[in-house]
Amino acid sequence: MAVSSYGALVGTAIDKLDSPEAQQKGGGDPHYMILVDAGGEKYRLAVNVKSDNNPPDLQFYLDDDYKHPILDAVGQLPVGFTSFPTNLTPDSVSTTAALDYVRGNLFDLSELKILPATAGGSGSSDDLNDIFDVYVAKAIATSTAVIYAFGSKWGPESKADAFFDFTPGNGVHNMHMNQGNSGKYIYENGVYTDGGLLIHFPDEQRWVAMFLKFQSQVVSAATGVPAVGGSPVTSR
Repeated sequence: MAVSSYGALVGTAIDKLDSPEAQQKGGGDPHYMILVDAGGEKYRLAVNVKSDNNPPDLQFYLDDDYKHPILDAVGQLPVGFTSFPTNLTPDSVSTTAALDYVRGNLFDLSELKILPATAGGSGSSDDLNDIFDVYVAKAIATSTAVIYAFGSKWGPESKADAFFDFTPGNGVHNMHMNQGNSGKYIYENGVYTDGGLLIHFPDEQRWVAMFLKFQSQVVSAATGVPAVGGSPVTSR
């Protein structure tokens, strides 16, 4: 199986809420929220910054001058949400932009760093909120910047969005690795269905890549399911 409604949203970042602001306004689990305009249709990106169980801190990879062959396919995605099939294989994925942390060689997994959602205060750049603030704020302030959000789509909803008050509610979540789960999230394991956030600054000819993983996720390159046994882990 795999996460539902997997794909990529392409648009322009126009607003943001860090996780304390988001929890104060709309409640729920800690997420960094980004408001995106995709050709006149609004979406909320809900980016996990903390697990709801131990260990709470996520693993994170940042490259603020990212270079990878997949960017050729990513850069061709149209504005709006593009759905990807969930039965891709290494042989069939070569012309698509679907992400897989293990099979796509997107980055060196050993370079993932454990970071808290919040830590030493605003602007300290030692936590996920601060790091997202740096690049999302720059994207909001840069008219030519384009954001590419990989994950699961929800909506359209019949109600207004609880965080940015637009109607109908739309969004993208599961913007993290989506394989190697055990316990109650094992049904989300899949190949070429990983999440992530890419921001293109064309005036600088520069891409920023941000990838997230739960510490509980352990993968086998062959199957996309937990490589080791043990008690079910439900940390998110």
